[in-house]
Amino acid sequence: MMLLLASAGCSSPPAATAPPRPAPSAWLMQPAPDLLTPLNGIISLSEKE
Repeated sequence: MMLLLASAGCSSPPAATAPPRPAPSAWLMQPAPDLLTPLNGIISLSEKE
């Protein structure tokens, strides 16, 4: 009887299943902002001087 209780207490717990991944955020789905156009304007103004 004691052996049965000891072996039942040492058994590993059942494996947990991973929850489904949530959908990506709305801002992540939007196109990336154009950062090069303002940067090119700054660089071109400094080259004319």
